Amino acid sequence: MVRLETLALEVARHLRHLPEPELREIALAACDFALARTNFKAPIVTEARDRLARGESLSPESLAALERLATELDERYLELQDATDPAAPQSAVLRAFADARAAAALLHAFDPDALTAATEAVYEAAMTAENPSDLFAEIDPSLTR
Repeated sequence: MVRLETLALEVARHLRHLPEPELREIALAACDFALARTNFKAPIVTEARDRLARGESLSPESLAALERLATELDERYLELQDATDPAAPQSAVLRAFADARAAAALLHAFDPDALTAATEAVYEAAMTAENPSDLFAEIDPSLTR
């Protein structure tokens, strides 16, 4: 079972039937969706997003840098979550979570398997939104009918 099935079974099933070029477009759309919901900027994020849009791969060094960034953002989110009083506003924690998920979406979008790239990028991007159906409508309006 892929993680997207736990969130949106019909979306995951729909993606299984799409050709590779469409899956790659969906992975890019998911990344754009996630990045638009964060204020996070980093040169590796810009490089990765631009290469993804051009259908290019990342160099092993750039891929490793993106993976390090995603790990660092996850760690920052977890540290903030642990340090924040549960009764206090969670906005900083939620921003850190969204940043980490956006970086993870971008990282997953470079998976050599197009289906894995799309399902994982969509899953991670959905985690940045209060209402994931907004993402599903953006990547394919037929998914919200």
